[in-house]
Amino acid sequence: MAGLHAWRGRRLSAGDLGVAASHCRGRGVSSPAHGRHRKRLLASGGHPCRGCAGLRAAQGIIQLSRFKGGLGIPGKAGAGGSPAGMGTRLRGNRRERRRVAVEERVLFVDDDSNVLEAYQRKLQHVLRVRTAEGAHAGLREIQEKGPFAVVVADMHMPLMNGIEFLKKVREIAPDTVRIMLTGNADIKTAMEAVNEGCVFRFLTKPCPAALMGESLIAAIKQYRLVTAEREVLEGTLQGTAELLIEVLSWANPEIFGRAVHLRNMARAISAKMGAGNAWEIDLAAMLGQIGMLAIPPEILAKISGVESLDEEERRSIESVPAIGAELLERIPRLENVARIVMYQNKNFDGTGFPHDNVAGKEIPLGSRVLKVAADYLQRRAEGLSRTDSVKALAAQAEKYDPAVLAVFFKMPAVVAPPETDKGKVISIAFKDLGPGTTLAAPILTTQGRTLVARGTTVTSAYLVRLRKYAAVKGIREPIEVIVHPESD
Repeated sequence: MAGLHAWRGRRLSAGDLGVAASHCRGRGVSSPAHGRHRKRLLASGGHPCRGCAGLRAAQGIIQLSRFKGGLGIPGKAGAGGSPAGMGTRLRGNRRERRRVAVEERVLFVDDDSNVLEAYQRKLQHVLRVRTAEGAHAGLREIQEKGPFAVVVADMHMPLMNGIEFLKKVREIAPDTVRIMLTGNADIKTAMEAVNEGCVFRFLTKPCPAALMGESLIAAIKQYRLVTAEREVLEGTLQGTAELLIEVLSWANPEIFGRAVHLRNMARAISAKMGAGNAWEIDLAAMLGQIGMLAIPPEILAKISGVESLDEEERRSIESVPAIGAELLERIPRLENVARIVMYQNKNFDGTGFPHDNVAGKEIPLGSRVLKVAADYLQRRAEGLSRTDSVKALAAQAEKYDPAVLAVFFKMPAVVAPPETDKGKVISIAFKDLGPGTTLAAPILTTQGRTLVARGTTVTSAYLVRLRKYAAVKGIREPIEVIVHPESD
């Protein structure tokens, strides 16, 4: 590999390909025939002589530079996009190389430091390359310095082999594209790598630089595709959730107002408990009562007036979580939210809806959090003080997760007046109502129907609709709002 070694640690220039090809003349290739020989090399990337190994290494890096140039990386190509011109672009100036370094990052993991140094030298001018010596160092690098677009791992490493390593990479960084390198390729190893590590490419050592370059190009394209699809999906998901929340807020402002209180309380509990799925609990709190839209208005009126319900009406209300869960589970990535909604009224001892054998820690954490928060708010709605509401929950402790209950009892909003209680309540004209204002009392129609519930923070979108409604049907004035000391 003398020819290849000649290229290590060097920055490619326009003349580098010619220098590499000059090794061929030393192997007996005549100068007149060299032009045809060089074209053949550029087309196929293959030649048995040592000098051409250096040329193939140059070609692999040049292919990467072409890919990067196609993605907007600065630098001028040679005439007709020739490899020599691309080599010139790789040299670039310092500003260009700094701009190259802001692109996707690739992590090479191997137990041989010499191999890692070679990757670093060859690719540092076209990719943001990091290296890790061994599997455990690779995992630390991903957790502390991630995300990486691509991880290239050696198969045979001490303590943890490449398959085990890439399997863990898949768990902690599912978007990262994984490539396996091995010096002893066999069917069993390949199958394990694909099935357990979900590798994108399986390469054998020694891996030609051109093949490595092509593989990295394909892997980065795959990473961009995966992340772009996820962003589109997350945007669609967020838009769908916001739409459902808006529908709920206008279809039944009173229920929406309770959902806002529930979300705020559940959010505080989740933060104290360090819940990893806080966004799902948030969404479940806001959409947990969407099933109420299927309940007849006369039953809802009884609930608002804290009137007693007959057996059939109670069954209708009991089915609200199932209706909401059925709606939500149709939306991609909301399956967990739907499950939280389904079990939001389930008691920790296994009693309550739904009537199944799920109990204790088998109930989703989000459901256990919502159960405590919702029951507390219900006691408050019935007219109990904070102290009496807490006592009511403690008297039925078997219904609640002890860990959730312990966190809840220590929350400032429970043991002391909430922040809104410390504010000053004033009355203002509807025309003076602005975004960011917290309501001390509900906004009512002239007929006394609730449009926006007490405790709601008014948004710009709310104001637009309220003004339209006021212009057509009218709104009761004045509006009672909470002014905090810092707002005076």
